[in-house]
Amino acid sequence: MLTQELLDFFFPKRCLGCGRVGFFICPDCSLKLPYLENQFCSVCNEPSVGGFTHLRCQSRYAPDRFLSLFVYKGLAQNLVKELKYGKVTALRKVVNRLVLEFLEENGIDLGEKTLITFVPIHQFKLWERGFNQSQLLAEEVGKSLNLRVESFLEKVKETRSQTEFKKEDRAQNVKGSLALKKVIDKILQGQDVLLIDDVFTTGATLLECANLLKRGGVRFLYLLTLCKD
Repeated sequence: MLTQELLDFFFPKRCLGCGRVGFFICPDCSLKLPYLENQFCSVCNEPSVGGFTHLRCQSRYAPDRFLSLFVYKGLAQNLVKELKYGKVTALRKVVNRLVLEFLEENGIDLGEKTLITFVPIHQFKLWERGFNQSQLLAEEVGKSLNLRVESFLEKVKETRSQTEFKKEDRAQNVKGSLALKKVIDKILQGQDVLLIDDVFTTGATLLECANLLKRGGVRFLYLLTLCKD
């Protein structure tokens, strides 16, 4: 197996912002990351203090809090695209560090018993890509926070890319394409869960996942994405 030193020699890291060798994000470009100025309610997509779901938007099957790090543009967009399509799985450690710093700086404590899960991709896409970037990130965050990571959701029907649809049609595109795995020991009952994905656009996929997890018995549901479009 090639050591990390050999991998870095033959395939050197290059900053996704300026191309500088030795970094995925160099110190200078890290200062240019487009952090979100405000958090948002995932249901109505309007600004919300701390990302908590507005009282007027709360329902039995809605998520309780939405957190996102960056605006989906510039270096942050490059980061997500490289993680998703460039097959640079080593990036997950960089992204994990950014997530941990975000949680610490914002005083967000998930608690010792929170479970972590992720938005699934269809098996065909998994075979094609070789990995699910949201799962890789969830596993890194879980390892760092010493929290259990589980695959609770599955993509039961392949759908067309959400980018092909207008915002108002995206919920219909994902409807029925996701399902909650059969959890024999009722592990979700009364649990707090953190659901991780890469980008929040309209929230159609995340809200569909939230609906399923809440119906499965989740008590408090956090959503976390790297970027918000």
